[in-house]
Amino acid sequence: MQRNSIFLTLVFLLFSSYFANCQSIIRNHVVEKPDNKTSKKYGSEPDYSNLKNWAASPFKKDASDSIPAFLKDEKRDIRADVFFIHPTSYFGEEETSPWNADLNDSTVNNETDSKSIFFQASVFNGSCRVFAPRYRQANMKAFYVFATPVANKAFDLAYSDVKNAFLYFLKHYNNNRPIIIASHSQGSLHAIRLLQEFFDGKPLQNRLVCAYVVGYQIKKDGFRNLPIGEYPDQTGCFVGWRSYAKGEIPKGVAAEIGNSVCINPLTWTTNEQWTSSELHMGIMNSFEMIVPHTVSTGIEPSSKILWIDTPVVLGEKKGPIKNYHVWDYNLFWMNIRQNVKLRIDAFNSELSKPKHGNTYVIAHRGAHVGIPENSLAAIQKAIDLGCDFVEIDTRMTKDGRIVSVHNASVDEYIIGKSGKVKDFTLEEIKKLDIGEKTGPDWKNTRIPTIEEILELCRGKIDIYLDLKEPLVPELLKIIHKYDMERDIIWYIPASRMEIIKQLKTLCPDCIPTPDPGPEKNIQEVVVQVHPQILASDMGQLSESFVKTAHAGNSKVFVDEKKGTPEEWRQIIDWGTDGIQTDDPAALIDFLQNKK
Repeated sequence: MQRNSIFLTLVFLLFSSYFANCQSIIRNHVVEKPDNKTSKKYGSEPDYSNLKNWAASPFKKDASDSIPAFLKDEKRDIRADVFFIHPTSYFGEEETSPWNADLNDSTVNNETDSKSIFFQASVFNGSCRVFAPRYRQANMKAFYVFATPVANKAFDLAYSDVKNAFLYFLKHYNNNRPIIIASHSQGSLHAIRLLQEFFDGKPLQNRLVCAYVVGYQIKKDGFRNLPIGEYPDQTGCFVGWRSYAKGEIPKGVAAEIGNSVCINPLTWTTNEQWTSSELHMGIMNSFEMIVPHTVSTGIEPSSKILWIDTPVVLGEKKGPIKNYHVWDYNLFWMNIRQNVKLRIDAFNSELSKPKHGNTYVIAHRGAHVGIPENSLAAIQKAIDLGCDFVEIDTRMTKDGRIVSVHNASVDEYIIGKSGKVKDFTLEEIKKLDIGEKTGPDWKNTRIPTIEEILELCRGKIDIYLDLKEPLVPELLKIIHKYDMERDIIWYIPASRMEIIKQLKTLCPDCIPTPDPGPEKNIQEVVVQVHPQILASDMGQLSESFVKTAHAGNSKVFVDEKKGTPEEWRQIIDWGTDGIQTDDPAALIDFLQNKK
């Protein structure tokens, strides 16, 4: 195993040196030769329903399942999926070999499995299901003539396979679980395209734990909306680094003129300060040996590459190494493994920070002062005010559509009409005017559907969903379409524990917000569902209630009773995390101006 690693190291190091000094010679040799010499077929488009076209999959035994003996007692908690794009493992002869690999080439597949899947993809198996497609990767020679038409064609073909594999993964395997994108070298070239096409500013970014884009240049303007990770437990972001010996700046990197970004995998920040080996958790020098506290690091300011210093002799290599490309993962294997778990924990427990100080503002039935409650107008007002959440109530019509109405009947909202929501069809409900009672300005205001509410709220405000009727499967079917599982908290009394457990079973990423009732019930509720948030009202809330909830790592959201500054001050003094209010404008003003 070590001999193979040494061979691959030498290939990359020789390539780096050769490429830097002999690029024009290589271009002539590779590009100007007649293309018929490289016209050998590289196979048809892979069928990703066939497991043989996956180098790693949780549905078969493969190298990514490998766990070193020193982790045999590690507790593994598989709560996310990693889509891993492996680096180049196809080093065909320059003149005669095709530009893309054949997926039936056992030599190439063995190289992939014994190197990157075994040493790199396996780092994620403590917290993730591992998916790694085989793809018709570009021959290494495509990098020698990078950006030429023939190279672009090779990379485009490779990416088309990666994209098709990812689409198959989303449709058939992922089931809306949190996603990690991970890659190395050529794999990172394709990962950047994948992130740009599917995640950057797209709804799927809400499901991204982190992208580990390693061993390839990430340009400063590579992404429009996807941020670089600035701290260790940040989610919805990307990280990446390229490892070189301290003092080394290759000619190819220098030619980038600093157009790159980098994080330090010892600190997981962009801080350029040199970091001692105290934070280093271990090089994987061979699969069964980890060597901790042996790598110190720093981000080189001008080039934004990662400089490393280590006394460890890697593999059987003699003499100093300048380019640690093939060791990008191995150098920080344990740091990566720990960070993956940390980010998944953060993703599964994360709420956006309050917009107005330290207290979440929940607009009860929307910001409905002078506006029909639970209407799209009241929700829009809550968005305009900058509320953290808007509370909605869900009920089902006679024909199975879900609408937002607080009461079981429409009597209180409609002039000259009565009846239960469940006895109206959606068409009939939509004819009812809920604005007339509020005033002439609101005439012809209609009861909204859950689809209309999600469309309005997505990306603008989170939702506090009061589950008036047991509609978990029906609601989830709609919420999945909008990819808003993590944008909604579900108010469900703890007395309906079977519904809370149904929600967590059908949607592990969903956030139940049980109301335990009296303080004495908190511990039992925490043990059963580990809620991020507990709901309460002023009849049960106390300083002791809040302390007990916080001891169980649960926040507390409370329904106001009087809605006065004196009551709000008391709620905040007790340490309560969020207030549900009928007058969010006044509460926001209080939070911004309180002494």
